[in-house]
Amino acid sequence: MALRLSGMISGLDTDSIVKGLVDAQKLKNKKVSDKSQILEWKQDKLKELNTKLYKLYSEDLTKLRLQSSYSTKKVTSSNESLVEIKASGSAPTGAGTISNITTATSQSVISSKLGSSTTGSNTLKSLGLGTNSGSTIVITNGSKEERFVVDENTTIDDFITKCKNAGLNANFDNSQKRIFISSKLSGEENQFTIREYGAGAKESLDAIKTAIDYSSLDKEESLKVNEKLEQIRNSDTIDEENLKYLVELAQKSRTKVIESEATKEASTKAYEMANKELLASYTVTLEDYNQSEYKSKIESYLESKGFKDEELATEGIKILQKYRAVESNLKANIKVPEEGTEEEVKKQIDEYSVSALLQEYDNVVKESQVYKVTYADTYKSYYDANNNLNEIENNMKLYVEEFHKYGTSTTSSLALLGLGEITNVDSTNSNQNDMVVKAGRDAKFEMNGVTFTSSSNTVTVNGLTVTLKGATTGNESITFGVSNDTQATFDAVKNFVKNYNEILKELNTLYYADSASGYDPLSDDEKEAMTDAQIEKWETKIKDSMLRRDSSIGTVITSLKTSLTQSVEASDGKKYSLASFGIGTSSDYSEKGLLHIDGDPDDSTFASLTNKLMNALESDPDIVAEVLSKTISNLYKDIDKNIKSIPNVRSAFTFYNDKLMTNQQTEYKKKIAELDKKVTALENKYYQQFSAMETAMAKLQSQSNALAGMLGTSSN
Repeated sequence: MALRLSGMISGLDTDSIVKGLVDAQKLKNKKVSDKSQILEWKQDKLKELNTKLYKLYSEDLTKLRLQSSYSTKKVTSSNESLVEIKASGSAPTGAGTISNITTATSQSVISSKLGSSTTGSNTLKSLGLGTNSGSTIVITNGSKEERFVVDENTTIDDFITKCKNAGLNANFDNSQKRIFISSKLSGEENQFTIREYGAGAKESLDAIKTAIDYSSLDKEESLKVNEKLEQIRNSDTIDEENLKYLVELAQKSRTKVIESEATKEASTKAYEMANKELLASYTVTLEDYNQSEYKSKIESYLESKGFKDEELATEGIKILQKYRAVESNLKANIKVPEEGTEEEVKKQIDEYSVSALLQEYDNVVKESQVYKVTYADTYKSYYDANNNLNEIENNMKLYVEEFHKYGTSTTSSLALLGLGEITNVDSTNSNQNDMVVKAGRDAKFEMNGVTFTSSSNTVTVNGLTVTLKGATTGNESITFGVSNDTQATFDAVKNFVKNYNEILKELNTLYYADSASGYDPLSDDEKEAMTDAQIEKWETKIKDSMLRRDSSIGTVITSLKTSLTQSVEASDGKKYSLASFGIGTSSDYSEKGLLHIDGDPDDSTFASLTNKLMNALESDPDIVAEVLSKTISNLYKDIDKNIKSIPNVRSAFTFYNDKLMTNQQTEYKKKIAELDKKVTALENKYYQQFSAMETAMAKLQSQSNALAGMLGTSSN
C-alpha cells in the first residue's frame, strides 16, 4: 500500500476527497453486490419452499394417491384388557369371536440360591469343583451354540458371558445369590438347552458336529440333531436309526464340500482336461463322420471308463463340426478341374481337414497333460470322496460310540451353579433345591372356530393384528367387529387439505406480492444511520417482493390448482371431481384457490353446509377412494414433472433452478472481487497523487524557507 500523507502540508482532508472520488466506482460495485444479496435471499427462500413442497409430495401425495390409503378400518372388542385388535385396510368388515386364549411365554430359569458369600468372580473350584473336571458345558439357543470346558479357573461370570454369547438374557444377581437366564423371544421355537458332557465326550461331540457341518444347519434340523444326540447319550444302547440319521447328514455335508465353488472349479477343470485326452483317441476322417454315431461312440467309451458326461461328448461333436466348416470353405474356394477329377479334389480337401483335426487333437493332449499334473490331487480327491461313503459311515460310528460312552458327566459343574441340565420343560429340580425352569410356550387362540398358534403374542390374521394380553378362562368368548373408519378417512383428507392450503397460501403471497421498486439492499454506511427495527423492516420489504411473478413458483401454483379441479372417471362409468364430494374453493377471489370441505366443523364459513364427503364415505367408500386417489395421482404426476433433475439447471426433487442460481452467484462473487480490486487500485492511485503533491509542497516550502533565510527575512 502506498504511503498516505493526509494533508500534512496542504491542510486538505485527503481521505474525504479520495472517498468522494471513488464513490462513483463503489456505486457500480454496489449494484452487483445488491444483485448477489437478493439472489442469496431468493436461494434461501426457495430452498425453504422446496422443503415444504417436497414434504407435501413425498408424504401426503405419495400416500393418498394409493386407493388403499382410504380403506381405513376400526375394530371394537368386548374385552380389550385381554385382546387388542387393529385392522389394516385389507381386513374384511364384519363380526367375529376369539376364545381359548393362552399367551406366549419365554423360557426362563432361576437357579437355586448359592452361598451368601458367593460373587460373580467365584471360580467353580472354590465352589467345590475337582481340579481336573474337564467336563464340557454346551449352551444351545436355536442355531447358536456356545461350549466351553470347565477347569479350575472357570468363574460364574464366565458362564454368564457364554449364555449371553448364545443370545440369551443372563445375569447373576449378587443380592439374591441366584443366576437368572431367559430367552429373548417367546415361543417354543426360541427354546434353549444347557447340557453338561463328560470329559471324554468333547472330542467325539466336536467330531460329530464337524462331520455334519452343524453350524450350517437350519433351526429345525439343529434341534433334531440335538434330540438325536440326547437319545444316544441317555440310552443303554445306540439306536441304529439315530446313527443312520447322523451318517446321512455327514454324507450330505461331504457332498456340499465337494460341490463347493472352489473345489468344484478346480476339480471340474481336471475332469474336463482328463477327458479331452479320451476324445483325442478318436481320429475319425470326415468321410466316415456321422454325428449321431460318433456321439454314441464317445458316450459308450466314457461310460466304460466310469464317466457319464453328455456335454463332453457334445464338445467332441463341436470339434468335428468345426472342421466340417473347413471342408465347406475349401470346397467353395477350390476350383473344380475338368470332369473326372472331382475325386482327386475331394481327397485333397479331406487331407486338409483331417490334418487340421489331428493337429487340434494333438493340442488337446498336450493341454490335458499340464492340467492332469496341476489338478491331479484335486481330481483324485473329488472322485474318491464320492466313492468313499463307507469310510464316512465307519468314522461316524466311532464318533457316536465314543460320545455314548462319555456323554454323561460324572461330576456336575452345573450343580455348583445352582442349576441342573435345562430343557424346554417346566420343572423344579429337587436335586438342586429350588431351581425353577419355565418352558417357552406358543400363543394359541381360536378365531371364528379356527385355532391359530404363534411364537409371539402379536399375530396377524387376514388383515387383523391381534395382540394377546391375557388368557381366557373356561368358555369365555370375546366378540369383535370390524367396520370402515369413515372418520379416520375424513380426517386424512382434511389434513391433506390443510397442508395443501398452507403451501398454496405461501406461494400465492410470494407470487402476487406488491412491488418493492426503489428498495435496494442497504450498504454498511446506510445501516449505521438506521435502527435495527428500521433495517429489518427495509429488508423484509425486499424479501417479501423478491419472488413476485417468479416463473418457478407460478408453474407450481398452476399445477396445484389445475390438477385438483380436473374430473376423473370412476369404475362405475361416471365422472367425478373433488367438488362432487363437497371439496372446492370459495367465492372469495382473494383466497386464490384455497380449498374448503363442506360441513367441516373447524371451518366456520362452511361448517353449516351438508358434509358430502362424510356421507359419500358412509354410502359408497370405494368410489370415494377411487376418485380421490386418481385426482391426487394427477397432482403427484404434475409435481413429479416439475421436480425432475435437469443437467446443469436443477437438482432432482427441486422445483427451482438451483444449479443455475448457484452458478450465477459464483459469477457475482467473481465480479464483486474484480470490482473491489478496481476500487482499491483507484484509491491507491489517488493517494499516490496526493502524496506526490504533499511531497512537492514540502520541498517548495523548504526551498522558500531557505531563500528567506538567505535574504534575511523570515516566513514567520
